[in-house]
Amino acid sequence: MPRIEHVGPGVVLLCLGLAAGCGSGSDPSASGTTSAQLLAAMTCSQLAERYKNLLETDASLCTPGDASACSGRRPVWGVEVSGGTIVSYGISACPVSGSGVPVNPDRTAQLDLVLAAYVTSGCDTSAGPGCGTPGTRPAPACVVDGQGVGHCQ
Repeated sequence: MPRIEHVGPGVVLLCLGLAAGCGSGSDPSASGTTSAQLLAAMTCSQLAERYKNLLETDASLCTPGDASACSGRRPVWGVEVSGGTIVSYGISACPVSGSGVPVNPDRTAQLDLVLAAYVTSGCDTSAGPGCGTPGTRPAPACVVDGQGVGHCQ
């Protein structure tokens, strides 16, 4: 039976009995398992899904009025869908300067670790349709949602 274990701030691991760091409720950090080791044990699709989650939640958070809050850019993520079901996730390394997703550069440490693991694992980073060109994207801005939380868009 799969279970979910909390590994650290913002890191959750779906345990299928074979994944590194999955114990019987034990803390992987207590056994010397690091975030890098956990990321190295993930598939390309799992890394891309983790990247997507960080991109949408943590790296996009911003403070309205802060001129540099959304000045960073990171590659876009995408999904492969078959029969209405998500089959896998991927990350497209946008080759064009100014393309990609706007992020808060002060909140990208975890995102960058996942992106580095994705690239060093040999996962596909071919440019996808979400990359666009600099002229097709509006200037990034910190937009407040209905709950009063700022997100880079």
